[in-house]
Amino acid sequence: MRLLHPFMPFVTEEIWQALRGGAGDPTVMMASWPVPEADRILPSVEADFEVVRTAVRMVRDLRAKANVLGKVHLSMAVSSETSDTASAVDRQKRTISKLANAEILDAGIDLPQPPGAAVGVAEGLRVYVHLAAAVPGSADKARERARLEAQRAKVLSGIEGADRKLAQPDFAGKAPPAVVQRERTRREELAGQLKALDEALKGLP
Repeated sequence: MRLLHPFMPFVTEEIWQALRGGAGDPTVMMASWPVPEADRILPSVEADFEVVRTAVRMVRDLRAKANVLGKVHLSMAVSSETSDTASAVDRQKRTISKLANAEILDAGIDLPQPPGAAVGVAEGLRVYVHLAAAVPGSADKARERARLEAQRAKVLSGIEGADRKLAQPDFAGKAPPAVVQRERTRREELAGQLKALDEALKGLP
């Protein structure tokens, strides 16, 4: 009830009053926020979920940019940068395939880009989606190059912004260490994406 209250205030308040029986907080609005139980927090499951979310999002983005409907079944390959990510993909292959509506033909570490495949790039992960077989003309090389170059420009802008921030004495010297480290980590992630995008661009004919 407490988690649902911000979205359904009147209904949850009515149920709260019916359930509390005169005990506990007089209104759900004054109730303490739920405290998660430590033994129910599973970092490995959260990491797997992030891999699934990222892979599915990239496939859906590629579909949208190529005007390929979600109901059209595709085929794809998933390339990971680390063994941990590759293991997560292997464990969640069925889930990724179902949510992306695409058969995973290949999955592994540092897979080469298949000819004619559209590529989606994220930190530690790449998806190669075969769009042309489903919709002729969807893998137009000029359009794919333009898409990758636009994504590269956005990532490069993010790197330059991070470099400017990290170069500022007021930021590096006065900001909390955790904030500075978060910006450095973000910069490293963007650099990895830039490298992957450059490789994808080189792979285009």
